Formats: sequence, C-alpha cells, structure tokens
Amino acid sequence: MSRGKVCSICASPDRGQIDALMASGIRLKEIAAQIPGISPFALSRHKRNCLTPAPAPPTGNSVDAESQLALWIQRADDLYNASGAALDLRGQSAAIAAAFRAMEFQLKHQERLHEQAVRDLPRDSRLWTEDEAAKFLDWMDSIVRAADEKMNQRVV
Repeated sequence: MSRGKVCSICASPDRGQIDALMASGIRLKEIAAQIPGISPFALSRHKRNCLTPAPAPPTGNSVDAESQLALWIQRADDLYNASGAALDLRGQSAAIAAAFRAMEFQLKHQERLHEQAVRDLPRDSRLWTEDEAAKFLDWMDSIVRAADEKMNQRVV
C-alpha cells in the first residue's frame, strides 16, 4: 500500500485463504461474504496493489514446453490450494489429476528428447565425438538384440 499504510488484507490472519480464493477466480463479493470484516473494496485494492500479476503464458514452439509445463503445474497447485481453502475435495482431486497428467507429459517429452538425441548424429563418422560413437554402438547393439530375439522366436 502507498503512504506507509499496511494493507488490511496483508495484515489479516486469513490472508492465505483470501489469496487462494482470489487465485481461483472467485468473485470478490463472494470472498467478502465468506470472510467476516473484509470488504470487496479492500480485496480489490489488495489485488491491484499487493498481488503480483500472473506471469504471461509463454509463446513460441516446443522449445518453451518446459516453461509451459511449469506454468500449468503452478496453476494446478493454485487450484489445489484454493480448493482446500474452500473445502472443495473434488477441486483438489481435479488439481491432483491435472498435476499427474502434467508430470506424465513431462516424462514422455523427456523420453522423446532422449530418443531424438540418440538418433541425431553427424553424417560423417569421422566427426563423431566419443559420446556420439557410443550412442551409435548402443543403437546398433539394440538392433542386433532385436534381430536375435526374432530369430530365437522363429526357431522355437
């Protein structure tokens, strides 16, 4: 707040609950009705002066996938906290499910990046680093193992 005054919401013992409710998108009038002694005007001032704006969603291509994932995980966390403040168990379980889906996406994305890193080698083998040569040998070994398994299945 300006002029050295302390924001009544920031000084409130219910600030965590209030911030969680505001982050969940509940109207200020409804929040004021739930918490005694708080006015919608004080909530509006608190939101305008004390809360940092939500970060803008990242733009661009898949290079920003990790920052987008972090943003959505933060949103799921905010939803979980807001649902807990409102005693909404369904909202909390939806937030948990969203976080698990985000983590699953991240793991699949990391696997795809790893597979791509294994595939991307310079065309001239004389330019390969030791790490790239080792990746190529691992890949060739996996092809030989797969062929060997197919041959063993045909023999049986």
